[in-house]
Amino acid sequence: MSQSASPTPDFGSIAAKATGYDEFRGPDGIRPHWQFLQPHVEDRAWIRLQDARISRLLEQSAVTYQVNGADRPWQLDGLPYVIDPLDWSRLERGLQQRARLLNAIVGDFYGSQTLLRGSLPPALAFANPNYLLPACGYHPPDNVFLNLIAFDLGRTPDGQWRVLSNRAEAPSGLGYALENRMIMSRSVPDLFGRGSIARLAHFFRDYSESLKSLAASSLVSDALTVILSAGPERTNDFEHTFLGRYLGFPVVEGADLTVRDERVYLKTLEGLKPVNLVIRQIESADSDPMELRVHSMLGAPGLLRAAASGHLLVANAIGSGVVENEAIMGFLPGLCEQILGESLELPSLASWWCGQTDALEFTIDNLDSLVIHSAFGRKTLLDTRVTTYLSTDFGSWDRDELIKRIRRSPYDFVGREQVALSEVPYWHREQGWRNAPMTLRLYLAATPDGYSLLPGGLVRVATEQGDISKDVWLPREQGDQTTLLPAAETTTRRSDRDLTSRTADDLFWLGRYLERTEGAVRLYRSLFRHISGEGEISERPLALTILVRLLTSMDYLSPARARRAIGSSRRAVEQELWTILFDPESDDGLARVLANLDRTAEHVRERLSRDAWRLFEKLTSVPELSWQVHTVADAVALLDDLVEKLSGVNGQIHENMTRGHGWRMLDSGRRLERSLYVVRVIRELATREPLALESLVLLLDVCDSTITHRARYQSDPSLITVLDLLLVDNSNPRAIIHQIESLQAHFAAMPQPTEERSLSDIERVLLTCQSELALADMEKLAEVITRKGVRTHLNRLLNRVEKNVHELHSQITGTYFDPALPRRL
Repeated sequence: MSQSASPTPDFGSIAAKATGYDEFRGPDGIRPHWQFLQPHVEDRAWIRLQDARISRLLEQSAVTYQVNGADRPWQLDGLPYVIDPLDWSRLERGLQQRARLLNAIVGDFYGSQTLLRGSLPPALAFANPNYLLPACGYHPPDNVFLNLIAFDLGRTPDGQWRVLSNRAEAPSGLGYALENRMIMSRSVPDLFGRGSIARLAHFFRDYSESLKSLAASSLVSDALTVILSAGPERTNDFEHTFLGRYLGFPVVEGADLTVRDERVYLKTLEGLKPVNLVIRQIESADSDPMELRVHSMLGAPGLLRAAASGHLLVANAIGSGVVENEAIMGFLPGLCEQILGESLELPSLASWWCGQTDALEFTIDNLDSLVIHSAFGRKTLLDTRVTTYLSTDFGSWDRDELIKRIRRSPYDFVGREQVALSEVPYWHREQGWRNAPMTLRLYLAATPDGYSLLPGGLVRVATEQGDISKDVWLPREQGDQTTLLPAAETTTRRSDRDLTSRTADDLFWLGRYLERTEGAVRLYRSLFRHISGEGEISERPLALTILVRLLTSMDYLSPARARRAIGSSRRAVEQELWTILFDPESDDGLARVLANLDRTAEHVRERLSRDAWRLFEKLTSVPELSWQVHTVADAVALLDDLVEKLSGVNGQIHENMTRGHGWRMLDSGRRLERSLYVVRVIRELATREPLALESLVLLLDVCDSTITHRARYQSDPSLITVLDLLLVDNSNPRAIIHQIESLQAHFAAMPQPTEERSLSDIERVLLTCQSELALADMEKLAEVITRKGVRTHLNRLLNRVEKNVHELHSQITGTYFDPALPRRL
């Protein structure tokens, strides 16, 4: 075994725990590179205003992360972290060297394995669960396995930087670092400019162009680059969505990809589109259930084989996490000498991997003086707190039991020196300025000219309330005026032709849930207005049976509960309405409808503007305000607020979404759902005798057509005028025929499944439905009544329209959506 790669820490010395280095103040006062911030730090009114401004911007941008499936707001401190340019130069050289070193190690592990035959203990790879043997044989262009790499750093009490961890698998946090910078530059633009702070645009531009050039080097022309994400239920979904929107790459999930003949394709509305490059944001083991983690549904079967065949580039390469562990840290100085012929410029904390006999005994003898970590454990950014580097992973274990476990499985443990991390000031709203330990995460991207370091980063500060973040500012002698915009392109694009089947499905259902929510809210509001005696509808007494029957037909009230309500009193019906509205456990309640809307909107967040997303969040958070509702009048006010928010969301979608396939799918879902809604309310309120005027008034109200009818007829509604307005008046945006004709326009512009026929199945169904409505005789619909008091022609027409709409839904699903995706009910 070569001695050059053996661990370098001196077994006889461990750095004593000392007071942390103060990043802000030195022996002579505030450090020079922080001084331009001193007037603001001393101005408490300024920092309070800055804190409020940042909170508002974070809320407007809807910056969140997930913990146990629940969204948590991202925390950003109002005081940036300013790094000394001299420190930065040393860090840049050291991290670029380390990135080249780790890239070479990954290449060797999955290639010739020379290091494992002599310089390194084989257990460093084969005992590591992140070493994936099926990934051997992948050869990326220019041998770049690590296209993006990050490092967590900490400063020791002597003022020296140390690397705490390597992040090579699928480095997270880059999107949050970019969002932090955007918010800080908006909140203090004058201060940002006065400090001549280095901008981040060059890094993202170089990274994006490097990826595009890699994709262009493939044999397939005009192929796609995609970001492979785990989906909206995962921790970093906001980041993936944000980066995808900024870099201009579609964010996809494993179900959106398919592998045919060792080539990867994206399932889109226009068919399969070839994919050259996958930017992997999922764990390596989840990438291919056929050869790696068989129970995972996050990747695509055959992805690994496509990469090994040379038909696909994966960034970072599958299996990159093999160097993202603490066991390898002690070997890096020797490996740097051996592979690069250079001394390691930026050291790690001293560590002792227990897979070696001497290190094992030293660790056990000094157990109380070391921090014990899992040798091959990996944690994401949001799972790694600052205190993770200060405390043992096994603090709850009995000492003797821990020693037994270490001796039983020594390869799984590492002893690290204890360290007091440097401290930085942060603003506490109640207590003012406080100091707390911090870590610094920096990012490097592979470019044709080598690894480029992001001139910024992400600082995490360990506060009593949990970790918060800081933007990283690097002062430059001359400000960089490059904007945070992607590089200009000369090729124009006017369609979202790369819309995936999954995204189209989600947009379609988003439209349905939006319309379903609006229909429910308008219906509830009409009924509560009637009960409360508010508005025109309250002046006309409605029979209890009409109210209950309407709720039952719309599936808001079960037949059993309906019978109980009718057998009781009007108060019982009011109580049922109250339960539907405000009981979060009700299967047919408003809370459940809004939850469906929220979940579906989360799936297509990258397709929505920030303003639209903010409105969605306000809309779906309304049930949380239900504790403030005590009276029927309160309920009506809450429903009025919901209608306003729904109007805002619909306005944002109508005004700001480009008229591509995605918008057509969303609007098609709305039109289809609105057709079903109008059919149902007409059936329940107008097909039976005796027909009360109150039913027609309610029908116009729940279909939002009262003002239109009044302006047109200036009289009490009749059945003929109401049916004409809601069935066949194509100038009324609430009429069924208007929905059908809008759908005809949408699907005439959508990709057709075949060119063999003049009409597709979808167009045939729509034409049939449109003809039925256009040819309907309003007088016959209104006047032909059976002995049982049913308007036969009207009822049959409504049944045929409803059947056609359901058939239309089936045709859309079968034509445009992936049959492998789980279907919604």
